[in-house]
Formats: sequence, structure tokens, C-alpha cells
Amino acid sequence: MVKGRSKSKSSKKGKTPSETTTLNLKQQLAQKRRAQRARKEVIQIITMTAAFGAIIGVLLALVVDPKAGAAAVAGLPCLVLSYKYPRKALWAFMIYMPFSGTIIYAIGNSPLLQLAKDGIYIPALIGLIQECKQERKPIIVAKSLMLPLGIVCASSLLTLLFANGAQQLLPPCSDLPGMRRGITCEDGQPILMGILGLKVFLGYIPLIFCAYYLIRSKKELLFLSRMFTVLAIICCSLAFIQYMMLKTGRCAGTQFRHGAALFKASLDARCFVGGSLLYSPQVGQIRLPGTFVAPWQWGWFLISNAFFSFATAFSDPSARWRSVGLGAMASVFVLA
Repeated sequence: MVKGRSKSKSSKKGKTPSETTTLNLKQQLAQKRRAQRARKEVIQIITMTAAFGAIIGVLLALVVDPKAGAAAVAGLPCLVLSYKYPRKALWAFMIYMPFSGTIIYAIGNSPLLQLAKDGIYIPALIGLIQECKQERKPIIVAKSLMLPLGIVCASSLLTLLFANGAQQLLPPCSDLPGMRRGITCEDGQPILMGILGLKVFLGYIPLIFCAYYLIRSKKELLFLSRMFTVLAIICCSLAFIQYMMLKTGRCAGTQFRHGAALFKASLDARCFVGGSLLYSPQVGQIRLPGTFVAPWQWGWFLISNAFFSFATAFSDPSARWRSVGLGAMASVFVLA
């Protein structure tokens, strides 16, 4: 009986090192197979969507414009991949946004390029919502936000209806005398401008939901802070080069203009990176856009990165990254 018990106890003991090594090898092989399958799936998706996009792109290039055709070739794979891999798409969206102004005006100020970021954001948002529905996770992450968001949406819709809608019903300004232009007439497309403004104002509120489900672990939180720390250093370096080019006269800015133009940011004064800028040092007006479209966006980027760089500098477990965070803090303070 004693021997039987000892045998049963020995059989219940932990696995031998050889068995654990075999399991580790099996796990590694399984991970490699999964990675290979995922890689093949990505390649297949890119190939199929690129081929379909090329067909549409050729048609658009012949009928509409070559730029529209190129946008279709590049945009269709982006849409599908963003929907298929929403988390990676959201990371790509956050990396793209600080450079969006530079990319838009470097390629050409096209309305399609202005909407390029939505080609990443909207499919990723839909994909993440579908994922949460499958896993039965709540879409509304904070019910206390419903009332203020409802008030904001209602007031915005009322403004669209009674302000832009009323302007749309006015007679065209071209049919009225010059003295009455812009007062009792319709100039442009007010309702379309209102819809665009509504999209800009409310369209990115779902990022609250995206951020809630994007950061799932400490590792991802560290990646977020480190990513924005690196972005802060890169963008601040480019903005410093922009300032030095204006300072040394390689870019004119707005300093040689007259009257009210000395106090207004202009896209014609664009220098190196970013969009419209204001550089009139003789009247104390310097508003640089950095890598963004407008100076106010650059200001909010610096404010937000002050928090991220501070978190990296004083809370990151790696000494190397803490040093990088201190460098990012210095860059933000210099460019602020």
C-alpha cells in the first residue's frame, strides 16, 4: 500500500524538464505557424484589394483625374486593412496625425487628402465596434457621458438646421446688389459647410471608445507614452528647423506683408513643414504650425505631449526611456 501511494504521488509530481522543453518547442512552433498564417492573410488581403483598387483607379484616372485614381489604389487596401485590424489601424492613425498637415500640403492641398485620415479612423472604429459586439462588451463605456453628449449633439443639429439651413434658403448673392452681399443672401453652400463642420466637431468623439479598448495592458500604456515621446522629439525637431529657416530668411513668412496681412496666418507663407503660418517678428506675431495644418493644432499637440513626455520622464521603468522623456520635455518647452 505504501509503495502504491508513493507511485501515485510521484506520478502527480510536476513534469520533467524534458517534457517542459518539448511543450515550449511545440508552443514556439504553434506561434510560428500562427504568424505565418497571419502574414499570408495580410499579403492575400493586400494583393486582392490592390488589384481591385488598381482597376477602379485606372477608370477614375481616365474619367476623373489621375490623383483620384492613385488615391483609389492606395485607399482601398487601407480601408480593408483598417477594418480587419482595427487596433493596429488606430496606432497608425495616431502616428499619422502629427504629420498629416505636412503630408497634405507637400503632395497637394486636395480635399481627398484632407479625408485621408478618416480612411484609417472610420473603418477601424467600425471594426472595433464589431469586435466588441462579438465579445459582448459595452459600446458606451461611460453612461454618465450620455447627457452632455446628447446636449452637444442636439445643439449642433439645431445650429445646422436653423443657421446653415436658413442660409441655404436665401437667394444667391449674385442675384442681389453688391451692398447686400453676405447679409441677406446665400453665398456658397452653407448646408454642406455645416455638415462638414458637424463631422469635424462630433466625428472624433468615438475616439473615447477607441482609447478605452485600445489600452488593455501596462505594456500598451508604456508603448503609448513612448510613442508620443518619440513623436514629440521628431515634430519639435522639424518645427525648430522651420523656425530657423524663417529666422535666417530662407523662408519669408508674413513679415514683408502690409496691413492686416501682418497679423493673419497664411498658407502662402508655408515653410518646410506644416501648413499656414504667421511670422511677423517686427510686430511681435509668430504663430508656427509645426508639422500640423494650423498653429492652434500645433499648440494643442505641444500641450498634450507635455503630459506624455512628463509621464515617460518620471514613470517609465527603463532608465533609457526616462532620459528620452526628459529630452522630449525639453523639446516641448523650447518650442512652446
